[in-house]
Amino acid sequence: MKKNIFLLSDEVIHWNIVPTGNRKNVYKELWGSNSTKHFLEVFQSFFNQSGISVDWSMIESNNIFENSGEINPTNDSYNHCFATWKQYVEGESKAWRIQDIVHVGQNVQPFINDSISKDMKAADLVVFQDWGLNIRHFEIPKLSATLKNKWTIYRSYPPIFEGNLWLEIQKGSGVKKIIILRANDLRELNTSVSKGLSWEQTIQDIINEIFIKRNVSLHPLRVNEYAIISFGCTGTLLIHNNLDNPGEHPKIKIFFDSMGVEGYWEKAHPGYLPGDLELLAILLAKEILYPNKKDDIKMDQAIRAHLLARRALISTGANVADGSLALEILPAELSKVYNPKTTKDFTPVRFDLPLFQSLYTNRQDKKCSASKGWSLLGMTNWDLYTLSRQIALNGPKKALAGWNIPIAKYNHLLTADRKEIEFLHNLKTLISEYLQNKNDQPLSIAVFGSPGSGKSFSIKQLAETLNTSGYEIEDITFNLSQFNEDSPTDLYQSFHAVRDISLSGKTPLVFWDEFDSKQLAWLRYFLAPMQDGEFQEGQLTHNIGKSIFVFAGGTCSCMEEFEEKTHSAVSEKGPDFLSRLKGFINVMGPNPILPYTAKNTAAQDPIDNTSAINLARNADPEYIIRRAILINSLMKLNYGHLFTNNVLQIDDGVLNALLLTPKYKHGTRSMETIFKTSQLFGKEKYHRSDLPPESQMNLHVDGQQFFELMSQEIKHYEGGNAFYHLVNEIVLDEKKVERMAVGVHAIYSLVFSSRKEKDPLSITKKEFLSHFEKMRSLPEGIPPDEVSQNYHNARRIPEKLAAVDYSIIPLLAQQSDDSFSDEEFEKVSRLEHIRWVRQHIDAGWAYAQKKDKSKKLHNALIAWDEDERKNAEAVYGKSYVEKMGVSSGKVLNQHYRNLDRVITLAIPWILEDVGFKMVRSRQK
Repeated sequence: MKKNIFLLSDEVIHWNIVPTGNRKNVYKELWGSNSTKHFLEVFQSFFNQSGISVDWSMIESNNIFENSGEINPTNDSYNHCFATWKQYVEGESKAWRIQDIVHVGQNVQPFINDSISKDMKAADLVVFQDWGLNIRHFEIPKLSATLKNKWTIYRSYPPIFEGNLWLEIQKGSGVKKIIILRANDLRELNTSVSKGLSWEQTIQDIINEIFIKRNVSLHPLRVNEYAIISFGCTGTLLIHNNLDNPGEHPKIKIFFDSMGVEGYWEKAHPGYLPGDLELLAILLAKEILYPNKKDDIKMDQAIRAHLLARRALISTGANVADGSLALEILPAELSKVYNPKTTKDFTPVRFDLPLFQSLYTNRQDKKCSASKGWSLLGMTNWDLYTLSRQIALNGPKKALAGWNIPIAKYNHLLTADRKEIEFLHNLKTLISEYLQNKNDQPLSIAVFGSPGSGKSFSIKQLAETLNTSGYEIEDITFNLSQFNEDSPTDLYQSFHAVRDISLSGKTPLVFWDEFDSKQLAWLRYFLAPMQDGEFQEGQLTHNIGKSIFVFAGGTCSCMEEFEEKTHSAVSEKGPDFLSRLKGFINVMGPNPILPYTAKNTAAQDPIDNTSAINLARNADPEYIIRRAILINSLMKLNYGHLFTNNVLQIDDGVLNALLLTPKYKHGTRSMETIFKTSQLFGKEKYHRSDLPPESQMNLHVDGQQFFELMSQEIKHYEGGNAFYHLVNEIVLDEKKVERMAVGVHAIYSLVFSSRKEKDPLSITKKEFLSHFEKMRSLPEGIPPDEVSQNYHNARRIPEKLAAVDYSIIPLLAQQSDDSFSDEEFEKVSRLEHIRWVRQHIDAGWAYAQKKDKSKKLHNALIAWDEDERKNAEAVYGKSYVEKMGVSSGKVLNQHYRNLDRVITLAIPWILEDVGFKMVRSRQK
């Protein structure tokens, strides 16, 4: 069906100036109505060839370029744009992009066609394209009435939300209205929106400003149905306000590049090309006028296609004689989103407003521990252990691709931890700004972390990415614990060495290791160098020059601890030293980190080492991801021969122990030492036999525990043959496992939501499927250990079936499905309890008479019955029994048994949902 688009746009003549040898060629290009027509033609051709019927045409408001052949740059009746082009290096080739651009506007407002209102009424969609030139000053009679209940796209330009046209449009704001703007436009208003720190922080800042602080300047983003905020080529935020139901929270989605923060891609691809938000507006027009399903408008495809297409256009560059954009490449990019086999790139993440409301409330309540933050990694539905295995084997880039988990990469340093990402990005900005300005005062930053956590490695890798032509950095290290604090001669010699590097034209990166040793005695000697860039030796004053001072803590593990220490060290000039620091980073390392406030509490109420580790794991569940990244990075850096097709060749048991060992005694250094003392030279795979003996391992981990973790085998129970047949025939990919995990959560939640705790086995298939259908994913905000529990349960379903000699076959197979006998049902339920006990103990839980989630204590960590209790060590394993309640009389009650049985009840229903059924391997 034919659709009409009315466009009111600023019209601009681009004069593209291209250097060619000793001369310059100038090409004329018309932007506004003409450029939009080109987009419409290209998109219509693509969609029709893809089997999506699109038939649209554009109603022009006023074609001012009818005699374009007679236009020249001196005619001030038109908007002119003078663009100087340059060839930029793009991979192994070069791409033409704009280097400098200057706009020149009209002196006189152009004539407004009287038919504008009539044309708007006839259109199915109205698009306003404001480039900050003329149309914002237009006064169109009864415009708001004309636009009522009509799809409208307004592409804003800074200063946003100003001008006669906007004021009139706003009178008709509401449903079917879309505002497109850039994140930087918001920053020009009275807002606090961070940039380049982390995606989490930027999103949180924007949502706070719009919906929680309810910034009056951003009122339009609350009263129009859609607000689309562009972060350039790295991401887009989509806000859908449900104006028909004011009580309903807005729907919030972020589409972003997990490999970098806002602006990183543009820095790697310098230069400018026009048409960015114009491209987005036309893709949105397709979704509005020709949705996939009638009356079901989805903006996701348009936003994803825009990000991919925009990147491709910039990477390709222009053949300027033909135009500023290589439109011929668009079909290939659009097909990545609109064809059946779509890419995972820029898959959106959904947010609920209550998340940000609770974060803001908790932040105001300084006593509330819940204000510590959140992360996209923590929101993932992945089981963190499984995800860590994928990262260790395949590397974080491949393992996290398409899963919307941000990664920061600085040379050989990679991290997916939000706190570390924010620290690193902040320091990068500080150092970049410092290198580019003329200030010779040293830049002073502090680095903290437990011994061996990789403090110097992190900063050196960060500096390596800044070591570009014109800003060459040379690092040098001094350990202050080895100097005599009563005679600063050694320190003065160090300053001279730093000065020599500076005089050579390089910027010294100076590591003052263990600067907090000797009871902070060294702090006073650094006050003058940090403040004035000078040090005095005898009667002579020496200028240090431009340099970066990195103070690496040796006795303090975090900035909070150092602050506390300096405030009580006034005589050592602690507060003065602290005031001169420009930034800091707390390096996390491979061990779980307990927040400093919690450490103080633990110190006042001493607990055993195991409980302390469990507290830290609970507070920092993402430590296992840091470990996995370290394992992959260190192995790739030093043992590349152990990789085949970029996959680490390592014994499953060794990897299991490396990931799950409670603590590396000396942090990353311990992990490195284990690798170095293993017999890996000339090997193609890391085997158990390659490890050093237990006595040597004890220097760096609990050796006995490490080898126990390593020897844990997958339990196939009595049905091993059936299990191997099953895994050869059926592959449960992550999507199916994810859905099965949702099914596990669904049956548990149904038990309690339907008030059937006393008789869960009365739940029917119909009741379960009805509840399951409503639950498309695991609820957002559930703790990581509960996510892990659901995934672990789902993955063990084939194993439990194998134990009673059942296999899984496709639902459409001719063989009819089988159901459990009473004996089989009970056995699978027992195995579910064994699995549950082991998984909880692996996650740090232990038995107690009273359940306490905060301390990871549970009263169900006991045997199923008396026979099992007497043989607990044979059934569960020695290391597990140590954490269970196995004293006489302690057996599982009927309530807990039924919670295990209800999982068995739901197994065939869950399998059916993902396209499988269970059958006996041998008929009885």
